[in-house]
Amino acid sequence: MLPDWFQQLGLIAWPLTACSIIMLMVSIERLCFHVVAFVNQDKHYSKLSDYLREHQFLPKASRDELVEMMLQELQSRYFNGTKMLRWLGQLVL
Repeated sequence: MLPDWFQQLGLIAWPLTACSIIMLMVSIERLCFHVVAFVNQDKHYSKLSDYLREHQFLPKASRDELVEMMLQELQSRYFNGTKMLRWLGQLVL
């Protein structure tokens, strides 16, 4: 039922297969996220500019700190799942 090369790998074939499937799923999810993020990038830029307009009368240091927090929030979405990919990459190697 299983290919010969798979049976020759023995027990190690199953964890490798599981890691490969997880890696593939996370990669597909990240690809979909980046496509959607690219399509919605104008929305993010306008949200950021609206946020800056709302707080334009604050001192520059306060504005910079608020923008930094907002950018970190946006950036954190881009790195979801990459920890798992790094961990699986180290596990397999």
